[in-house]
Amino acid sequence: MKMSEPPFKRDIEIHSKDGKHIKLPITSEHVDPMTYALLYPTGKFGWNQNMKRRKMNKSGEKHRLTHLDYYSYLLCPRANIFS
Repeated sequence: MKMSEPPFKRDIEIHSKDGKHIKLPITSEHVDPMTYALLYPTGKFGWNQNMKRRKMNKSGEKHRLTHLDYYSYLLCPRANIFS
């Protein structure tokens, strides 16, 4: 691990009013909407490690979608979205 990278081995723990708690791994699709509510106003799930690319590669298989690819697409401005 490089010094500039955050630790990947971290979990988020949710505590309910009745005293129960749930641990979510950082790779869970539920973590991003809870952490970045402005990016997920409709409650849609975030990135998870099982996401695949839409386009196939030359060998005819779909590669996994990386965290970086997902957020690059999510944050990249696109034309004709707003009037």
